[in-house]
Amino acid sequence: DAPLAGAVTQVVEEIRAASPDHQITLDMAIDRPVSCDAQRVAQAVSNLLSNAVRHGTQGARVHVHGGLDDRGVVISVTNEGPPVPAELQNELFHPFRRGTHAAGEGLGLGLYIASSIATAHNGCIEVTCEGGTTTFSFRLPLLTSVVPANRTQEIWKAG
Repeated sequence: DAPLAGAVTQVVEEIRAASPDHQITLDMAIDRPVSCDAQRVAQAVSNLLSNAVRHGTQGARVHVHGGLDDRGVVISVTNEGPPVPAELQNELFHPFRRGTHAAGEGLGLGLYIASSIATAHNGCIEVTCEGGTTTFSFRLPLLTSVVPANRTQEIWKAG
């Protein structure tokens, strides 16, 4: 059980400090520990957020949202700017692939690494472009553990 909300919040604070010309907002609604490697998930979010700052419209807001939905945990990064062309959306998650406006920046590994981290958690990264915004959503399923009824009573008594 990892403190995922804290790890993601720390990443957002670091990117804010490194990008003072950008307005980065955070809405964190993950209110419980999550079964994951929080540092690796935070690394994936850092890659998504760095891309949003780099490729979004200069001076436009970048929004990070973390929460739970019917599919599990979702951490999304949304920025305003030109959409990722549909034919390129799936290619971005392969190593050494970059967008058409990359202008020689980076090696093209950030989204590949983020996607690999999601896959290692039995999750995925989804990209949507609509209404002048691009959203990358890091999704991972919630793991549920089955605890026998008598064991639950023991846990409560010990606590």
